[in-house]
Amino acid sequence: MCRPSRRSTGSCRSARPPRSKRDSASAWSARWMSSTRRGMWVTTRRKRCRHRRQSGWRSSSSSSRGRIATARKYAPAARDYALFRTLYHAGLRSDEASMLELPDLHFGRGPFGKLHVRFGKGARMSGPRPRWVPMLDSLDLVLRWFVDDVRGRFPDSPVLFADESGGRLHRGTIRNRLRRLMQLEGRPEGDWFSPHALRRACATHNYERGVDLVAIQQLLGHWTVSSTMRYVRPSTTFIEDAYRRAVSSTLAELTGEGPAT
Repeated sequence: MCRPSRRSTGSCRSARPPRSKRDSASAWSARWMSSTRRGMWVTTRRKRCRHRRQSGWRSSSSSSRGRIATARKYAPAARDYALFRTLYHAGLRSDEASMLELPDLHFGRGPFGKLHVRFGKGARMSGPRPRWVPMLDSLDLVLRWFVDDVRGRFPDSPVLFADESGGRLHRGTIRNRLRRLMQLEGRPEGDWFSPHALRRACATHNYERGVDLVAIQQLLGHWTVSSTMRYVRPSTTFIEDAYRRAVSSTLAELTGEGPAT
């Protein structure tokens, strides 16, 4: 039973620790993991509402697909969805995503397809550091849908995530678009986070799933593993989850149900 504060009027102090912006980004982006299926977003065009008078996205249960389908401006809403999915699944910086062009999409390269990040951040003003980033977690499906169904609604230009004039999105614009999305979701202002928090969530979720730390370093384009470790913030049950996986793997080997090492 909690005790009321001496300076309060009887309200109990919360024993729950404050939620950081990184945790908010991780929880928000984790909901996307279950919504990557082939053709899911292609069908949304048929369900668009053509007689909406209010601006923004329609309030719905929590379905991003419904909001995109009923958006007053379908193309910018769909572009933002594909952009933020790319920031999260590929772990890109906002500037790196804004510099992507259509020829940088290589769907036939490797088992998942790859993004050619030609303007990766260099260390100590050493200039751009290019890298190849795989399209993990069905990101290739999202980008194929975006190129086939959405990109043609913007002016003709080589820019992948173009604005309504065909130019590149500024990182400030990307930040404001994400903030607007959180406002439409009714998220408290204290739980707002930046686009860079999606990059940190990418590192954390991949680490929790057992991806090698060096692989995450290469994915994010860090010079050292120590930089990557600063991005990783495992959940409160990370130790317990790792223990269960280790025990299950050991039991499977002992009983002959799993591959022997």
